[in-house]
Amino acid sequence: MPQLIDHLPSEIFIIELRKALNHLYDPDYLRTSRMAVILGVGGRFDTPSALQGLLTRAIETLKPLPNMVNKTHAQEIYDLLLYRYVQQFNQEEIANQLGVSVRHLRRQQNQAIYNLACKLWEQHHLEDQQDLSEPPQVESEPEQDFDWIKQTASLEITDLSISLDEAHILIQPLAEQRGVQLRFPDAALGLALVHPVAFQQILLTLLSNAIHFVQDQEVVVRLNSETGWHLLEISAHQVPAGGAALKNAPDSAVNEQQPIEIVQKMVELSAGMLEYRVSASQFFASVHFLAVERSKVLVIDDNPDIIAMMERFTADSRYHITGLNDPKLAVERALQIRPDMVILDIMMPQVDGLQVLSRLKHHPDLGSVPVIICSVMPQKNLSASLGAAGFIQKPVQRQMLISMLEQIRQNLHPDS
Repeated sequence: MPQLIDHLPSEIFIIELRKALNHLYDPDYLRTSRMAVILGVGGRFDTPSALQGLLTRAIETLKPLPNMVNKTHAQEIYDLLLYRYVQQFNQEEIANQLGVSVRHLRRQQNQAIYNLACKLWEQHHLEDQQDLSEPPQVESEPEQDFDWIKQTASLEITDLSISLDEAHILIQPLAEQRGVQLRFPDAALGLALVHPVAFQQILLTLLSNAIHFVQDQEVVVRLNSETGWHLLEISAHQVPAGGAALKNAPDSAVNEQQPIEIVQKMVELSAGMLEYRVSASQFFASVHFLAVERSKVLVIDDNPDIIAMMERFTADSRYHITGLNDPKLAVERALQIRPDMVILDIMMPQVDGLQVLSRLKHHPDLGSVPVIICSVMPQKNLSASLGAAGFIQKPVQRQMLISMLEQIRQNLHPDS
């Protein structure tokens, strides 16, 4: 269990911490990360390295001492953070090493992040920063407050399994205060086209309203997949405390309800649909989000660090990277995984990348697969003449990579 402190970290802080950990070796992301500002290293010439150092040192402080009580659990927390974020092992590798399922590992990972958040919250004395303790409020300029959702609406995706597990941890203390039992889905849930922070705020607001609607009962969360959609439902059944309908409930209960207009706005900007009903004995909310299938991207580069970097850059996107260090196996690997697109280096010692491009474009089963050339050599026109669909100049920047992948995807699926 996390160390008890007077003020627990806010949900926004935990979300920002998770994002920073997921981009621990991405200087472009860390430079503009909100976590850098929160921890007092924003706007510096060395912001990326300073934030990276703060987070890795915080993880080290969780390493248990030899005589520590409950050392086994503390060691599990430390090992998970070390291997997942500092050493960049993927979830499958860590799950296999620990002998647990990936879903169980995700729950442990959420708990580990929460422990780290508690440590940072206490170390940096953040309990007095009210803007981290409360969700964003829409007041004088509501449209500006939602600009970030508009700008990322077609790019960001949410892993529903991870986000629901995280929301469960965040909302559990409130549920326990009111004696409410939470029932969350157990199955793997898939990906939705919605910004993770927007999804988290939508979900937590609806859950909070449902919990304040009931007392000593249960709130049920269901998720169903329909053609092209994920349907999230939250329901609760009980006359509110005092035996009266919600509209006649005590002022304190009504005041605890969060404005549904904010949720409605975030859902609309995320291309979703919201239904919200509250009667004397029933609370019901449902939200439709567009389902997303990850596009498979084969990256062919003799430098494994380049592939690892692209995997980090696309970790929170709709693109899944598969790497290949040996370009001589390009055709064989492409036939095996059937990628939606290929990213190909030119200067490789085993074989020239332009030769690989030619082989891919002339293969009867692979010729229609878009190939993006990624090279330090400025050979955009030559690459295009050989059939390349795009060109990225090294060194690669995250926004540059995502923009190119999105451009190719939209060319393949103009109506999506």
